[in-house]
Amino acid sequence: MNPPPLTDSTPGLHRGLGVVQATALNIANMVGIGPFITIPGFLAAMHGPQALIAWVIAAVLVVCDGLVWSELGAALPGSGGSYHFLSEIYGRVRFGRIIPFLFIWQFLVSGTLELASGYIGAVKYLEYPFPRLEETLSDWHFPGGVRSLAAAGALMVTLLLCRHIRSLGWLGIIFCGGAMVTLLTVIIAGYAHFNRSLLTLPDDAFRLDGERPFFGGLGAAMAIAIYDYLGYYNVCHLGDEVVKPGRTIPRAVMFSVAIVAVLYLSMNLAIIGVVPWQDAMRSNFIASEFMEILYGRRTAEIFTWLILWTVVASVFAMTLGYSRIPYAAARAGGFFRVFAIVHPVHRYPVVSLAALGLLTASFCFVALDVVINAAVIVRILVQFIAQIVGLHILRTTRPDVRLPFRMWLYPLPSLVALFGWIFVFVMADWRILSIALGVLASGCAAYGAWSACTVIARFPLVELLSGRERGVLAALARMALHFAAVFYGLGVRIRNAAYDLNWVRLHHAAIPVVSLGNLTTGGTGKTPFAAFVARCFRDRGIRVCFISRGYGAGADGTNDEAQVLEQLCPDVPHLQNRDRVAAARIAHEELDSQLIVLDDGFQHRRLARDLDIVLVDATNPWGFGHLLPRGLLREPVSALRRAELVVITRVDQTSRENVNAIRREIARTGSQREIAEVCFPPLRLIAASGCTHPLEVLSGASVAAFCGIGNPLAFRASLEGQGGLIRSFRTYPDHHRYTRSDIEDLERQCRELSIDVVVCTQKDLVKIGSESLGGRPLWAVEIGTCVVAGAEILQARLDAACRFIPLAGMEKPASAAAPQDLPHA
Repeated sequence: MNPPPLTDSTPGLHRGLGVVQATALNIANMVGIGPFITIPGFLAAMHGPQALIAWVIAAVLVVCDGLVWSELGAALPGSGGSYHFLSEIYGRVRFGRIIPFLFIWQFLVSGTLELASGYIGAVKYLEYPFPRLEETLSDWHFPGGVRSLAAAGALMVTLLLCRHIRSLGWLGIIFCGGAMVTLLTVIIAGYAHFNRSLLTLPDDAFRLDGERPFFGGLGAAMAIAIYDYLGYYNVCHLGDEVVKPGRTIPRAVMFSVAIVAVLYLSMNLAIIGVVPWQDAMRSNFIASEFMEILYGRRTAEIFTWLILWTVVASVFAMTLGYSRIPYAAARAGGFFRVFAIVHPVHRYPVVSLAALGLLTASFCFVALDVVINAAVIVRILVQFIAQIVGLHILRTTRPDVRLPFRMWLYPLPSLVALFGWIFVFVMADWRILSIALGVLASGCAAYGAWSACTVIARFPLVELLSGRERGVLAALARMALHFAAVFYGLGVRIRNAAYDLNWVRLHHAAIPVVSLGNLTTGGTGKTPFAAFVARCFRDRGIRVCFISRGYGAGADGTNDEAQVLEQLCPDVPHLQNRDRVAAARIAHEELDSQLIVLDDGFQHRRLARDLDIVLVDATNPWGFGHLLPRGLLREPVSALRRAELVVITRVDQTSRENVNAIRREIARTGSQREIAEVCFPPLRLIAASGCTHPLEVLSGASVAAFCGIGNPLAFRASLEGQGGLIRSFRTYPDHHRYTRSDIEDLERQCRELSIDVVVCTQKDLVKIGSESLGGRPLWAVEIGTCVVAGAEILQARLDAACRFIPLAGMEKPASAAAPQDLPHA
């Protein structure tokens, strides 16, 4: 199902395109560099001016297909155009979901091929005012030559589109105006100097056999002509951003088709009425040579810059519309979710736009004729033909859908369009057909992978990875995850080998670094233990600084762990930076710190450390025995050889036999490292205001609990250990950032349940910041750290990490704390 249409009050995109703006964006999309670069190939396809027949037939096909787009766009307005239509029509049937998915997949190829053709043609024209451009770039050792310039242009236009839709609508009108000036200049100049005698046809113009059969050439010429018309449907991709779409979309489609059809036919006649078609077939920049014949070289060079303006107008409009297609699909849950990310301020689809820019830049290195033909053929089956069939299905099976616009002379235009698309597809070159079929085949494989991901997402992660979730689907999901884990493990081994063999440089901080980390993905109690270690150093008078990557940080630049550490250690600064080497430099030079506690640093090997501590959770020590994503292990257990101290946590939540088994497994890795044991006893309950309550209030109380941490079962065990009667227990992913809908859902559940209190972890409370949920008090459990075994070992290791700190400036000597002074809670 697709989401409801967005309005200005919703956190999606924004409406702001009227008829004029929508038509302008369509025309700017259609009137690009297409005819200026395709006229030579177009004439060569039929070897003569009779190719203009293909322009006329293609115009009829586009008008008929435009009526299909108009009816669908008016009836089903929404961002994504074809994806939105295909999802509403086919996606309601279980196996029909593959059709909209295949459309998005082929579009990532066909759409970016279409965009790339504009940039490739642009650099061809750039060689007219700069005849030695290729040689100059070669002399400068510029990699890729003019194709790299085309790729750079694609990236620049992509950056230009990183702004709000309202400003883009007016930019579209400006660009469209420049494109229209260029076209009208060619038309007026051509008809003022028109030479009818140049329109002579070759003797074999209409032969049905021989070296150049008429229908074979007609199919090739129509593919090129259709490529030039592409874009008449651009407004449908922006349906969520169109004012009164039931009226605006059909008008914009039909106005743009009619205007551009007249302009294209007029321009082609104007050019071949000045430049002999025999010469035009061999030209690399036909429009510039046309102007040179009429007005000289200098005028032609100036006109070339107008052509380049037209290119920018076209690719600007296309990229704008096309970027909304994967976004809409991901937002509706029919494509990879990362494409649904929207800029928090300007509301443009970040990942979708970036993907289009990067793919377009990469296709700029493909031959132009392949790019043009493939851009048309690849999309015929799962876009144009699928939509025509879908329109008939919509009319006959969906009486609930209102049709603000109805196709004229239905169903004749749709049948004409269907026949035309089949003809173009069948007559395509076999190499282009192989590309099209290859894209569809890879799309089917991608759909299988995407479907597997959605199936995996339906299972509770712990149940799936532990093997407790049974059934065929769960087994297949684990097989897929195991396959992915093989490649993940290979990457981990290569990376570690690079550090072990000194192929990658280690950076040493000017002050001691104590690293705390895990083998698994979170859930070991690293945050309370980090606070415990920092307090140990602060008790010695050492100025400590936390450094972490800041995973899941919000707009303020901090994540939940940093906020909890600030509460637990208010006198210890915390730097969150992906570049932890730079953060270490800041800690020493700007904060005057004497020691760094590197949070979650075991896998971050770029910064050297003086003490490497690894935490192993006794309740799930080895992450279900598999690497990510099949299990929770970030590295193989053998990586413990790098650690100098292993701390087994939560030893109070499992048996002594299990703890001893963990010790034996550590020994089997070949690691002779020392081992300590700790637990995290609950200390008290704390509210968002800072008020505290004793744990005894939970005894016998009805509790609704929730958490977004790495080991939710350990949190539940802590609550049950305090005598709480858990009526509801909800879990979220680690570092989950609670949305308004999450809070409303929790409040609704708390009102429906007969409970006394709502309890979460400190990591959750700092993100919610509320005193109550659903009329019930909201408290977090504050936990401490207690060293159960190996206190002397831990003390000695911490003392050793301080040996390089000078005594000067310290509040008291580093050796002042004796082993027995190590705090246990």
